[in-house]
Amino acid sequence: MEIEEDSIDEGENNKQPEIISVPEKDCIAIECKMVFPTQRYAEICKDVIAVDKELQPELVSRELQVVGNKLIVKYKGLPGNVKKLRTAVGGLLENLMLSIRTLKEFGN
Repeated sequence: MEIEEDSIDEGENNKQPEIISVPEKDCIAIECKMVFPTQRYAEICKDVIAVDKELQPELVSRELQVVGNKLIVKYKGLPGNVKKLRTAVGGLLENLMLSIRTLKEFGN
């Protein structure tokens, strides 16, 4: 199965990832939701991201989940580690862009 050239670029899939920063009681949580054309594509990207563990899991935790055709990634860290959270989210977005380019080029 191949991804059509514009299937990821069109419509709802062209939206920027939704990033919500919510200060919780003792931590900062960031949730990113990415919409894909199919659940399979979301699962492929989840599996790609899951391989790379967080470098400092005691400072930043990550939870990956696929719901339908959405990939949901949740990060948590202490308020003093905002820079580490930002770095983690930046790495996530880089890995997602590479995964999407690969899916567009080679299909599944």
